[in-house]
Amino acid sequence: MIVISDASVFINLAIIGQLDLLPAIFGKITVPQAVFQEVVTAGATKPGSEELRTAKWLEVQNCTDEILLNRLLRSLDKGEAEAITLACELNADLLIIDERRGRGIAQSLNLQITGLLGVLLTAKKKGLIDAVKLLMVRLQDEADFRIGAETFRVVLEAAGEGY
Repeated sequence: MIVISDASVFINLAIIGQLDLLPAIFGKITVPQAVFQEVVTAGATKPGSEELRTAKWLEVQNCTDEILLNRLLRSLDKGEAEAITLACELNADLLIIDERRGRGIAQSLNLQITGLLGVLLTAKKKGLIDAVKLLMVRLQDEADFRIGAETFRVVLEAAGEGY
């Protein structure tokens, strides 16, 4: 399974101490150079940066489709644009991306997507966490991760936790 990710899932899971969910769910995750730079080099003093720098489950790969990349850079930041480009190039099974505009573009390119909340739902289904509610609250409080009330309700319902 080829899984590509943008930076958001790494940054936010690291803040709440749940970075280990990613290799437990997906095994290996591939990121483009811009995402690695954002979470490891530019984020060198932030939670998870050292763990990600040495992670055996994280693979960094450059994207080569300059035409698609340049087109995407008109409306997305570099990490998101590179992640979508790499997902297209590798015919990825899944792209982990949270930013709304990036998700829309990825879907228009027929990429299968999930986001951080989808990762938490998968973790619960696999028995890696007991509940998503506590982690969503921690994401809001500690990582300043925005979750709308309706999304919060839908995710809790999908996790079988009620609202």
